[in-house]
Amino acid sequence: MYFIFTLFCKIINVFPLKCVLNLGKLIGLGFYYFSRSKRKVGFINLKLAFPHKDNREILYILKKSLMNFGMSIIESLVIKKLIDKKFIEDLDFDDAEENNILVGVHGGSWELYNAKIACYRKFAVLVQKQKNVCFDRFINEQRNKNNINICFSLKCLIEYLNKGYWIGLVVDHGAEKKSLYIEFFGSEVPTPGGAVHIAKKFNKRIYPVFGRREKDGRHVLKIGESIDCRAISNKEALLRLNRTYEKFISLYPSEYMWWYKRFKRRKTFYSLILSDGKIGHLKQSLFFQAFLENKGYKIKKEIVEITGLTKTKRAFIEACAFFSHKSVGKLYPLKWVLKNEEFYKLSRVFADFVISTGSSLGGINLIVAHSLGAKSIVILKPNLPIEKFDLAVIPEHDNLQAENVVNIKGALSYPLDSYNDGLNLSRHFSLSSKDKIAVFIGGPLTNGNIFYENIKIFIDKLKNFSLRKDFKILISTSRRTPSAIEKLIEEELKEFRNTEVIIIANRKNYPFVTGGFLHFASFVFITADSISMISESLSMKKTTICIELEEILNIHHVNFMDSVRDLINFIKSPYENMDNFYEPSFSLLEYNQEVLKKAIQKII
Repeated sequence: MYFIFTLFCKIINVFPLKCVLNLGKLIGLGFYYFSRSKRKVGFINLKLAFPHKDNREILYILKKSLMNFGMSIIESLVIKKLIDKKFIEDLDFDDAEENNILVGVHGGSWELYNAKIACYRKFAVLVQKQKNVCFDRFINEQRNKNNINICFSLKCLIEYLNKGYWIGLVVDHGAEKKSLYIEFFGSEVPTPGGAVHIAKKFNKRIYPVFGRREKDGRHVLKIGESIDCRAISNKEALLRLNRTYEKFISLYPSEYMWWYKRFKRRKTFYSLILSDGKIGHLKQSLFFQAFLENKGYKIKKEIVEITGLTKTKRAFIEACAFFSHKSVGKLYPLKWVLKNEEFYKLSRVFADFVISTGSSLGGINLIVAHSLGAKSIVILKPNLPIEKFDLAVIPEHDNLQAENVVNIKGALSYPLDSYNDGLNLSRHFSLSSKDKIAVFIGGPLTNGNIFYENIKIFIDKLKNFSLRKDFKILISTSRRTPSAIEKLIEEELKEFRNTEVIIIANRKNYPFVTGGFLHFASFVFITADSISMISESLSMKKTTICIELEEILNIHHVNFMDSVRDLINFIKSPYENMDNFYEPSFSLLEYNQEVLKKAIQKII
């Protein structure tokens, strides 16, 4: 193998530079088109650094970057030719200056740059051993030929420093687990601190070095303004270095080696929540996001609402998603069906997780997740095969199980800030200090006439219940509530002395109603049609009473009721027994959190 490397080096040195550099471009194009791992990691890192750039621009930068990398490989074998033919500018070194520290990143043609520096100064660099022993021997022999001294440890590097050598090392690769986390393109990442440590210990200055390739193939190498580390902390010194390289890389992004997992151990994650405009679905997605944050993950979220999806458009998207594969940057099926502003937002966002709730956005979730190299997380049963997603959060009552499925009780819903919701509710409606009954009225599932007749009976019993307990009533309808029932509620309760708040949701709703009602309520009455509201009440471990206003025939609702039967009270017409209600034995929130915790550890 060593002989092959040596022979290849001798052969390419025979050919003209233009010819071998074109070979380097071809090598880079080979990486771009045939190395899925480099393409994926490079795209993800670029998208993380430049989320405002669309996918086409990101892929263009990545393609150029890999072509530059291919040329850099070839250039490392013809360094003497490049220097002799002035393919790199001369450096402006101060001959009187004592030896110091040069730092760089993996950008441009770093082997060429090291060799150029070694033309001016005694120079030693810190390198990592290559996995291939023969290649490691070969590349280090090439470095030695170019007057570069090789070190595999900081101890060795310091010895050269004490002998009067300039030393060089990078600040973007090789960070240990205990390294300081420093912000780099908006994400905190472990950053090697060896250069700063040595600079402080031996009273040396740090010079950032960066180079770029011009259009004619020639290189420009610059040594930046020095950093004196004595009066600043290690973190501040590393932050200055990262800021310096951020500016350079932002100007010349195709010079950087993006396919190295620079951001692998970052502490900040990004989520994209796709909303179909339904408040209940959005709340479940936000709960999942909040759960991640409560478990110590730093999450930045972006919400994109998708509207106007017809059945035909959904079918088309789901067909594209079914046959799609995990190829980054491919969003074009969505361009044909989404509104321009929706597609614009999706093409200029970065995410580690794509989260959606409900069946309508499952296809978009998959396509976007695949295009970003992100994890796809769907809440509630999608139309697409469940194994297509990385994680599916499915209620027990749907009777769906698979390796990537986590089964929860009820809906993944919980008031995220019920305390402040309660404060806002109390201020807005000037609530009294008396105990409260919260009532949530939905709409009929099957028989509207029976629903209407029974709610008249229930309201009468509710009024008696509130008088016996001397509790105030907080009542809210939903968007599903028929106008006839809204009118009935106002007629029966508006002038009732124990009524404090009536919310007719189709006329005027408030974001603090659900959380505020649940915060104050000692008893929570909810019509049987509302799975999400019952789940929210049980998540807060409230004494919850399910009002059956009609016969429940929908198997989905029947299964849900069976799954929470031990936690909830049921009352049927004529609603006589309203005195012996019990609290749930555990919180639905805590149960679902424990279930989710195990599943999330598998995907983060």
